[in-house]
Amino acid sequence: SFEAAEALERRVSERTTDPEAYSLYLRARSAYRARGDGVKQSIELYRAAVKRDPKFAKAWAGVALVETLRPNWFGTPSAAAFLRARDAAERALALDPMLPEAYAALGNTAFSEGRTGTGRELFERALAIAPSYATGWQWYGWGLSLNGASEEGLPKSRRAVELDPKAPIVRQDLAVVLYNLERFADTEALCEQILADPAANFLPLCLSIIFDSQMVRKDFAAARTTLRRAAEPRGVEALRFVDQLM
Repeated sequence: SFEAAEALERRVSERTTDPEAYSLYLRARSAYRARGDGVKQSIELYRAAVKRDPKFAKAWAGVALVETLRPNWFGTPSAAAFLRARDAAERALALDPMLPEAYAALGNTAFSEGRTGTGRELFERALAIAPSYATGWQWYGWGLSLNGASEEGLPKSRRAVELDPKAPIVRQDLAVVLYNLERFADTEALCEQILADPAANFLPLCLSIIFDSQMVRKDFAAARTTLRRAAEPRGVEALRFVDQLM
């Protein structure tokens, strides 16, 4: 049937006939999932994969995903990063129109640019294709919250955590949504859980979220303690600065 032929073509397009390209893709995906320094490593590996096989749709989608993170992770100018993300996502979809990662990359870019309606449609498409795609739910919830729709985003962020409970970055994005909803007790409790996770040592944002929450609550003593926690790894001079500041 036509549907069976289309499904077969889709499965083939997600792969590559080049074993080295596939190895690079798997390494890139693992580095991307680890976050931290792995984000930079993953983009280099994804680009190496598509250089070896320019028809490797999944690898192009990986390029798109990581490019959308560059402004937040590396301070890359948004216009340049999002242009590269859109180019890679569109190329991936030209090769395979059923890649949820490509739609998620486009959706994340749309939300970051304030194009909320477009972001919604792109994430709805991604999740219609792959309902258990945790990153899709994660970025959908975060993007809605970023654009003033935190109540709508919260169940989507919670769904992401249900699907990928061990990923600190997924829980951190839920904490951001909770903070935007002014649910400060829940925010601080979740962030403390994340900070207790050895796998979350690349997420200093959680301390900032706790600090901001305590400042909003006017618990200045607790906020000072949190600021000292953030300063401690930087040495005595940083601690002195905090003591002078607060």
